[in-house]
Amino acid sequence: MWPCCLEGDFVKIRREEEEEEEEEEEEEEEEEEEEEEEEEEEEEEEEEEEEEEEEEEEEEEEEEEEEEEEEEEEEEEEEEEEEEEEEEEEEEKMNAYK
Repeated sequence: MWPCCLEGDFVKIRREEEEEEEEEEEEEEEEEEEEEEEEEEEEEEEEEEEEEEEEEEEEEEEEEEEEEEEEEEEEEEEEEEEEEEEEEEEEEKMNAYK
C-alpha cells in the first residue's frame, strides 16, 4: 500500500474510534439521567408515603382526642346525675323528717 493510503486508513480508524467513544459517552449520560430520574421518582414516592403516614397519624390523634372528650363528657354527665340523685335523696329525707 502507498503511504498516503495508510494515512487515510489511520484517519478512518481514528474517526471510528472517536465516534464509538462519543456514542459510549452519550449512552453513559443517558444512563446517568435515567438513574437520576429514578432516584427522583423514588424520593417523591417516599415523600408521598411520609405525608400519608403523617395524615393518618393526625387523623388517629384527632379521633383519640374526640373519644377522650366524649368519655369526659359522659363522666361529667354521670357525676351530675349522681349529684342530682343525692340531692333528691336528701330532699326526701328532709321531707320525711317534717
